[in-house]
Parts: sequence; C-alpha cells; structure tokens
Amino acid sequence: MITHEKAALETDGRYFNQASRQLEDNWILLKKGLKDVPTWQEWTAQQAEGGKVVGVDPTTITASDARKLLANIKKHGGSDLVLRYSDLMHVSYHAPNARAGSRAGYSPACSPIAD
Repeated sequence: MITHEKAALETDGRYFNQASRQLEDNWILLKKGLKDVPTWQEWTAQQAEGGKVVGVDPTTITASDARKLLANIKKHGGSDLVLRYSDLMHVSYHAPNARAGSRAGYSPACSPIAD
C-alpha cells in the first residue's frame, strides 16, 4: 500500500525475514497474523482518515472485499474507494510534485464503488 507519506507491505510468516532484509527503511512491514499488527485493509483505512480517497486496482480485489474496505475507509473518516485501471505504484511513485494532500495521479476516469 502506498500513500503520499508512507508505504507498507503485508506478508505472512514465510516472508518476514526476507521482507525485513529487502525493504528500504522507509517502508512499514505489516506482519500478518501477529498481535497488534493491523491487516493491510485496516492500515489502509487508517491512512484514509481526514476525508482521503483510496485507489485500488480492481484486478487485485473482489467486489465483496472492496465493499468491506470501503465501509472500513468511511468508518475511519475516509472519503471514498475508487477503481483505477492503471499501475497505481507507478502513478504514486512517479507523479510530478507528489506530496501530501496533492491530487497528483488523480484521474477523473476512476470508478467509485457502489454502495
């Protein structure tokens, strides 16, 4: 998961050591299944606080999971979940002038998830 301020990777116990060695220091490792470690969905919803919009590649999530994620986003004060048919990592990482609060990489061609 990538935001303008943070990046996180969720993995299970098979890859804890590898991820710890290979991730750069500016990444957060979410160790799936450990106590007090949020799931990627919880972490993402928390990052949406303050009315932010979350983009997701619809080829990587089911409609049911997207609806659950949207509910969690709204519960944490986020604004919306939109479907992006593009490489979100590339858009976020390479967007010119990407900074907190900017709309860099935003596309009006996004499709909101229906309630």
